[in-house]
Amino acid sequence: MDQIEDFLRRMSQLQLGDLRDWDWRPFLAVIGVSFFASSVIALMYSVFFERRTSGSDVHRSFPVLGASIAVIFICLQASLPLSLGLLGALSIVRFRMPIKEPEEIGFLMLLIASSICCATLNFMLLALLVATTAIVLTIMRTLPWVFGRRTSVGSIVVTAQEEEFDRAFGKVKALVSAHSKSAKLDAVTNYEGNSSATFTLFRGSGDRLTTLQNELRKVVEGGEVNLFFQRPLSL
Repeated sequence: MDQIEDFLRRMSQLQLGDLRDWDWRPFLAVIGVSFFASSVIALMYSVFFERRTSGSDVHRSFPVLGASIAVIFICLQASLPLSLGLLGALSIVRFRMPIKEPEEIGFLMLLIASSICCATLNFMLLALLVATTAIVLTIMRTLPWVFGRRTSVGSIVVTAQEEEFDRAFGKVKALVSAHSKSAKLDAVTNYEGNSSATFTLFRGSGDRLTTLQNELRKVVEGGEVNLFFQRPLSL
């Protein structure tokens, strides 16, 4: 415990001049804090957003990116000509993997901000930034309706011959509403004597929705019931 308190005291007394003196210990401390903060941000990404089916798993590179960005900004503070040349060299970098999720942009900006905090020795601001982000993301997961449109958990498509579809459509809607509250009917289509109804599901676990699928198959015995998940669900 005394060693930890001594380390925190030294970190709080660290100045930008110590970095310009080219002593390896302040550099190592800053890089270590950057690695730790980047790992925490990567863990937050994996907890809140990794279960999405799309995405490039960009969080796996967060520790390396965070430390690299911190070192870049330390170099920018050391020499203006070096900083201009470095920015010119970085301008030719291109990424082959596109960003597929808006959350990735937010986490990349969070990573850059944390690295700048490390490079400028604003460790208190870094702690507040990471803690506030974790709290906000937890609230967003707990109360999703507060932050805009709800995200669907899946969709179910019921297909049957027109006569059977017309006869069973009322029971189908009742079953869907009973197993997944706030479900919405998206479309009803007719093609070559067959009718299909597509429902968007906003609630329900994996077991509950597969039970719904089995019950719908009993209602439309001569038809098909297909269930699609937007992301992996708990059983």
